[in-house]
Amino acid sequence: MSSLKFAVLCVLTAYLLVVAFNFITKLRDARLMQKLLCMLFPISQICLIAFPLACSARYGLSAAVYVSLIVLGIACGPVDLLLFHALDQACRWFDSSSKVNMLQEQLRVQSALRQRSRHERDQANALRDQLRERLEQARADLRAD
Repeated sequence: MSSLKFAVLCVLTAYLLVVAFNFITKLRDARLMQKLLCMLFPISQICLIAFPLACSARYGLSAAVYVSLIVLGIACGPVDLLLFHALDQACRWFDSSSKVNMLQEQLRVQSALRQRSRHERDQANALRDQLRERLEQARADLRAD
């Protein structure tokens, strides 16, 4: 019976690892550290299921405990997929909101630069008009002499 429990433990471990690796390989844009952090959750689940299963094999715990651990291990797979999908969406949302904020800041800076440019153009035009008036005045004064 203990070899059957060990086999079930190995199958559950492989199942959770396959679920985790399947999702991790889909994270194309994630850094290595982010992928490793995503692996912590299924590895902790494996530890939390493997230890009681090993204890049930060693100490002969009841079949109800054994079956509940197997059901818990099987249920962890879909929950992990949902969790990883939610994490991926949250990362994408954060990245897109960061880009939106950066683009809004760029638009604000460009608008400020455009206003400054208009102001300097208006000042240059006013200075040009003043110089033209002075030049016309100087020409008129020279002709009058």
